[in-house]
Amino acid sequence: MAIRNVVLYSQTLPPVHVGGIETNAFYLVQYLSGKTSLNLSIVTATKRKFLLRSTLPLQYGNVRCKAHLVRKKVTKDPARITAYLDALGFKPQETVVYHNSLDLYKSYAALKARGYHQVARSGGNDLSFLQKNAGDTRSFCTALAQLDRLFVNSDYSRLRAESIGLSTATLHVVKGGCEVVGRQPMQREQLGLPADRPLIVSCGRLVDFKGLDDALSAIAILKKRGKRPLFVMVGEGALEADLKQYAAELGIDSCCHFVGKLEPARVFDYYHSADIYLSSSKEVVRNIDGFRYTHTETMGRSICEAQGCGLPVVTTDAGGAPEMVLDGKTGLVVPQGNADAMAVALASLIDDARARRAMGEAALQYARQQLGWDAVLGQYVKVMTSLA
Repeated sequence: MAIRNVVLYSQTLPPVHVGGIETNAFYLVQYLSGKTSLNLSIVTATKRKFLLRSTLPLQYGNVRCKAHLVRKKVTKDPARITAYLDALGFKPQETVVYHNSLDLYKSYAALKARGYHQVARSGGNDLSFLQKNAGDTRSFCTALAQLDRLFVNSDYSRLRAESIGLSTATLHVVKGGCEVVGRQPMQREQLGLPADRPLIVSCGRLVDFKGLDDALSAIAILKKRGKRPLFVMVGEGALEADLKQYAAELGIDSCCHFVGKLEPARVFDYYHSADIYLSSSKEVVRNIDGFRYTHTETMGRSICEAQGCGLPVVTTDAGGAPEMVLDGKTGLVVPQGNADAMAVALASLIDDARARRAMGEAALQYARQQLGWDAVLGQYVKVMTSLA
């Protein structure tokens, strides 16, 4: 029996300004609605005690659709969530439930018993968070084994999933997911930035595993070597004050711009203005109540986005980040935590405009072929429609 329907469950709906785990759902809705003949229903949880209406109109890019609202407490009851999905009117054997997060894992067995096909997406770090919350790794893995496929965003995430006991046969690696817009001229003066200095951009939360302290150290080395770098950090986070203080201590506060969190369109303005994109992430081991896990960059969407804008990338070898570039062709990979190596890689691109241009062109071609949304979501749909 052919797959005819997709029920997309997302714990939170994609916001107007897409970011985080909602990003995949945002683009998947548009892809399913515009490029396939599959019937689509969107289901999301709400904390509201009283629902004045059971559906919510949404605008996902150019697609208008409705989301079905279900109370949060219903999602915690496998029998009730199964009955809720049945009420949508789709035949289970013709339907794939796409879990945009893993928070319904306790219901996977009930949905499978009812005849639904199921796939889910993991960003890698969420496996550790949920494993800790579940308390029992065996039962958690047994629940995830009810899925037909678990999409993971890198080989690093695949190895992490295998390390806690998930079956290799269930795992399917799909890397990337970004807009591919090419190199578009942007006057730096519009952003209040000088046009005569090499511009290095980094986008992401200002948190420890992003390794921005190492990035600042690398910028200080470049300054000492007379490269006159300008480093722009797009994003917000708990370490902003600490990073500003560290920049001042290094004597590079005039080289650094903290621009805060921006709407996606404005983030792309900085990609278009930049000479180089820098990802300085590292692997941070956390210990919470005796539960140890590694928190890191499991993919690095901004690395993909930068290449989709024709930017060469310098990235560390942390987590899945190095998998998103072709080392020596679309970017340069350096050891995590090594500011000297980072500075050498950045200087090589600052000093060689021809190499920088060639690497940016290769990055754009690579993004078009491998990392763009059409390529990524086409893989998702191919897997989902093959489950019948």
